[in-house]
Amino acid sequence: MTADEGLSFRAGEKRRPASAANLPDISYVPLFVKLPHQQRGRVVRSATRSVDVLPTIAAAAGVTIPWHVDGQSLLSRVRPERFVSVAKDHGRRLVVPDAELEARREAALRRQVALFGSDEPTSNLYGIGRYRRLLGRRLAAFTVRPGGRVELDNLDLSSNLVQVSGRVAGSVHDVAVESHGTIVAVVPAQAGRFWALVPRAELGGSPPRLFSIESATTLHRLEP
Repeated sequence: MTADEGLSFRAGEKRRPASAANLPDISYVPLFVKLPHQQRGRVVRSATRSVDVLPTIAAAAGVTIPWHVDGQSLLSRVRPERFVSVAKDHGRRLVVPDAELEARREAALRRQVALFGSDEPTSNLYGIGRYRRLLGRRLAAFTVRPGGRVELDNLDLSSNLVQVSGRVAGSVHDVAVESHGTIVAVVPAQAGRFWALVPRAELGGSPPRLFSIESATTLHRLEP
């Protein structure tokens, strides 16, 4: 079992198309191999490629592939991969030494844990960044002051998760999304843009209200 690509969460970068900035996010994908009669698993951290999957299946099944393949079986690999190569976007290829990308991956994982937390309830995914603990709190618990402006993007209510996004002043660093008196999403803002996911059921058919976060106790109302 494997996947085609990872997923990147970086402001100003695409989530899936490869770039120099998001390569450590999207180039690592899961690969699970269960061999016949295998009773115990192990983790292999060395770099592999998508083209290795077919030769590995053939080797495990005892099948000879009747044509040339570029990959090699991971069960008897003799050529270790020293470079990670990702080709996306009309053949554009990014090649990075394995050791260098692994170090960047460790830094990317630390960043993701700082943003999203780890081993937390799924509902906490709607609270991102340093103020994620404000998620679920009642608006009445905060000191609310007048704030700046917000330019909301169109809301698409066709799916269970609704993207609430828009533009705010460059001085805004964190945004809270409120619906029916409760904070339903918290996200950082960067370069005047923010993106949040909110369960459609939390909106109850009403547009959300937006606040910039001054501190854990003070919000500034953002007017459209």
